[in-house]
Amino acid sequence: MNYRSFSVEDFVADSYFQRWILSGEETAEVFWKKWLHDHPEQREDILEAAAILRSMQFTVDEPAEEDAEEVWRDIIRNRSTGRYKVKKQKQPTFSWYAVAASVSIVIAITFGLLKVQDGNHTLFGISYQTDFGQTQSITLPDGSSVILGANSDLHYSSGLLGNGERTVSLKGEAYFSVMHTEDDQKFIVLSDEVAITVLGTKFNVNNRRDDNQILLEEGSIRLSLPKAVNKAEKVEVQMQPGELVTVEGGKITKAIAQTEKYISWTEGVFVFEKAPLSEVIELIEDHFGYTVITQGVEPEEMIMTAELRTTDLDMMLRYLSEIFQLKVEKKHDTITLSNP
Repeated sequence: MNYRSFSVEDFVADSYFQRWILSGEETAEVFWKKWLHDHPEQREDILEAAAILRSMQFTVDEPAEEDAEEVWRDIIRNRSTGRYKVKKQKQPTFSWYAVAASVSIVIAITFGLLKVQDGNHTLFGISYQTDFGQTQSITLPDGSSVILGANSDLHYSSGLLGNGERTVSLKGEAYFSVMHTEDDQKFIVLSDEVAITVLGTKFNVNNRRDDNQILLEEGSIRLSLPKAVNKAEKVEVQMQPGELVTVEGGKITKAIAQTEKYISWTEGVFVFEKAPLSEVIELIEDHFGYTVITQGVEPEEMIMTAELRTTDLDMMLRYLSEIFQLKVEKKHDTITLSNP
C-alpha cells in the first residue's frame, strides 16, 4: 500500500491504520511506528487521523436473550415455508473510493467537517458545539488547547491539519492556550468582526450580546478590526497581559482587568466582584438558556460580590433570593425575580 500519498481521510478509512489506533494490535503498532519514523513529513496527517478515530465512539446494543431466540424461531419458520429465499451471488467487489467516501460521510456527521463562511473568511475544517450549561475541553491538532464555554461554537480550519495558517472561528466564549510553533506560525481567532492574532499565549474571548471582550492572561496578541467608528481604515490594537479590550459597535475600549474574574469559569466558578444583578441575569441567560424577567426590582442598583459554581443554577438562584430578598420562580424556560 502506498501510504505516502494518503490524506487524513485516507488514513481514517484504512483498516490497518484503524487496527493500530483502535485496538493497539502489536504488529500494526510496530509497522506504523516504523513507518512514521521513516516518513516524518506526514506526522501531522497521522496525528489528525488518529485523533479523529479516537474521538469516534460506537456502541452496540445487545438484544435480550428472549428477543434473540424469537428472531431465530421466526427465521426457521419462514425458511420452511419458503418465504425467505437465498440466492448465491458473486462476491461483491468494493471500490476503495466508495469506502473512503462512506467513511468521510461518517466523519462529516460525527465531527462537522464542513465549509464555514465567517464574514470575509472561508473556513474548511471541524466544528464543535456546546449546549446550555455545558463546557468542553478540546485539544487541537497543533497541540493548542481550548475550553469551550456553554452555548458556544468553535470551528477550526484545514490549516490546523498541517496545511497552512492556523485559524479558528468562535461564536460564544472560549479560553485559549495556544502552542507556539518552531516556525512562528500565526494562530488566528475570528470573533465576529475582530481577528485576534497570536503566536503563543493564553487568553479569553467572549462575543455574546453584540460585543467582543478579549482578556489577555499571558503573552501578547494583536486585534484587527476592518473598521471602527467614523473610520474607514483598518484598526489594530496591541494587547499586554492583564488587559481587557471591549469592541462594541466599532468602538474600542481598553482597561486593566482582574484576570480571575474573566477566566474562573474554566475552573467551574463564576466570580462576581461588585457586580450589578443585571450582569448576573445576563450570565444566567447566556450560560443556562433561560429568559429572566424582573418585576418591581432595579437590577442595576443591586450589587453583589460572590463566587458561585457554574454548574448549579438552583444554588445561584437561592443565593440571589437570600441576599436581595427576592422571590424566585422558575417555570419551563423562564425565571422571574420579584419582591416577595
